[in-house]
Amino acid sequence: MPAFPQIVGPSYQLASAQAAIERMVNWFLVPNEAPDSEGKFKMLALPCPGNAPFCTLPVPAPFNQPNRGLLELRGRCFGVNGSKVFEIDSAGAFIDIGDVVDDGGPCVMYANGNGQIFIGAGTLGGGEGYYIPDGAGVGSLVSLQGNADYLGCVSGSFQDGYALNVIPDSNAFQWGGDDDHVVGQIEYWNAANKAILAGQADKLRALKSWREYIYLMGARRSQIY
Repeated sequence: MPAFPQIVGPSYQLASAQAAIERMVNWFLVPNEAPDSEGKFKMLALPCPGNAPFCTLPVPAPFNQPNRGLLELRGRCFGVNGSKVFEIDSAGAFIDIGDVVDDGGPCVMYANGNGQIFIGAGTLGGGEGYYIPDGAGVGSLVSLQGNADYLGCVSGSFQDGYALNVIPDSNAFQWGGDDDHVVGQIEYWNAANKAILAGQADKLRALKSWREYIYLMGARRSQIY
């Protein structure tokens, strides 16, 4: 029997505290991979990795609202808190980019290859859309609500140069661009640029881009493009 029994181990608690009450918090076990040559221990307890706080929310309004989305683009951080669109700069300060409709749901956020960021802020309702132009800046947010060819968004992504949005309350999705502009530019839309999933009766709920495939998820059935 070794001189000192193993004292490093995982949490082990029973209904009776008198029988076993060991509890491990914020540590994890690493087994000894060479017990023959390093026989001094069987297990090693190491502290769990974590995240250091970068900044805190400003106490006064308007930034201290529930977060609805965050997006990193080329080393810059953008987000939506309630109705407020913002950027967090390298010093942790919040930059006011503009305002969106606040329906209490999460936002759709994706970037194209030209530095623009799409924001779908009405995922629980009409699918109101906005975009942050390349370069961003104070008050730079642009609304798409005045564009009749923009058909709304409840889910979306960007793939292969295409801005892709699921049209609210439908079994169709729309891609960005029009006859005079490239498809990837988020400010241009054409109502004719849409595809209807006629092979299924479900209304679309979500769109996911993964490994150059588009996963179109309905209430009961899904399709892959």
